[in-house]
Amino acid sequence: MGATCTISLDSDAIPPINPAPIEKLFPELLSEIFQQCIPPGVPLRPASTAAPLLLTQVCSYWTAVATSNPLLWRSLRIYVHNTTKSNIELVKLWLARSRGAPLNIAFSALPNSDALPIFDLLVSHSYRWGTVDLVIPVTLFQRLTSTAKGFPALNALSIHLSDVEETIYASNIFQTATSLKSLNVEWDIHTLLGGLPYAHLTHLSVKCFSLQDIASMAQRCSGLVEWTINFDCVPVVMPGSSPIFSPITLQRLRTFNLYLPNPTNYGHIFDLLTLPSLQDLQVEDPYFACPPWPLQSFAALVDRSACTIRTFYLSRLAIDDDQFISTLELTPRLQELRLQERRSGPWPSLSNNFLLRLTIGRDESCLVPHLKVIVIERRFTLNPDLFIDMIRSRWTPIGPMPKTISRLAAVHFIATGRKEKYKKALEGLGILQDEGLMVMVPPKWRSGLSPSRK
Repeated sequence: MGATCTISLDSDAIPPINPAPIEKLFPELLSEIFQQCIPPGVPLRPASTAAPLLLTQVCSYWTAVATSNPLLWRSLRIYVHNTTKSNIELVKLWLARSRGAPLNIAFSALPNSDALPIFDLLVSHSYRWGTVDLVIPVTLFQRLTSTAKGFPALNALSIHLSDVEETIYASNIFQTATSLKSLNVEWDIHTLLGGLPYAHLTHLSVKCFSLQDIASMAQRCSGLVEWTINFDCVPVVMPGSSPIFSPITLQRLRTFNLYLPNPTNYGHIFDLLTLPSLQDLQVEDPYFACPPWPLQSFAALVDRSACTIRTFYLSRLAIDDDQFISTLELTPRLQELRLQERRSGPWPSLSNNFLLRLTIGRDESCLVPHLKVIVIERRFTLNPDLFIDMIRSRWTPIGPMPKTISRLAAVHFIATGRKEKYKKALEGLGILQDEGLMVMVPPKWRSGLSPSRK
């Protein structure tokens, strides 16, 4: 169960001599039940129609129990259009009733909104901030750096500035955040923040503008377990040239996510790192720039790191069959493959050869024999018969399942376009679902999983 606290009630709030059944519960048990009404880790918008405020509107006993538990009031979500007296009073109520508990805050404000009174109120309790997500204009960020009282309890911080065109000056305000483990900054971290306890970070999401930025982060954040890089740069290193840094080892990094808004030679990022614990890799081009897949650099990373990749997500990258098959040969312990095809264009794309190599029973050795989850997203141009044959061979192969091959557990089919375009694939997946395979498709397509489904 969740965190607990000691409940102390006034005598006036003790249940009556002949209580209703619900009033027979000890206050500690009722308080624990109340805590289950609060979604864990999700900041709540103050409202009289939802917990915890709703719990105080039933009877005096419930009110006393709810207001005696600070853990019910430590979570707060605020979106400011304009500050009103009622807004301020609600925030004051939450801060008072949460007493000394670490705060979980999500605060958003438009650049021209009158958010300063509420923001100042929250900042006055910065020493209690535990998990904080800020979407604020630069003026409020500057206010934070000049008035905060330190952040000794801060564990997770996310900052997004809504008007980054203004001049930003680095601040050392978070150097007191010695408990900080998770950081998400949607701007240049060196410009925005200084004096961070980098060595303590385990989760980092940051925008980088150069290979030098990535190298600097890797050297400072040696304890990272998960790292997300939004690489918004075309490197000065030319394709085919040697990397300008020696590989930096991140011993504990398990999850590595790369977002590439430019058609960049991001293979040099692979050349820059050694990741012996790497298990989950995601490479995504969010803007369809279609950067080519750096097979040679990826192969060198896997060989140098001796890592075991178990989850692999490729999105909108320029990769052909031979490259993709060679990539999968480098990840023999892969358990989940997520593939999002690019839009049409001049770059090479996947055809059906890789489906044949994934199919059990072919002459060549089967790729990724431990694969359990397959996710196909967006545009789907593959032969539906070959696709279903491949899925079936990993679900119920002809003959006994080889001991060296794991049975498929789930298929996610999330393609775009009209349902009729994928009729054969949907019908085949519907039959496999009837046999027990977990199949997930968009709700509007469920009726197409088999002819008998309505």
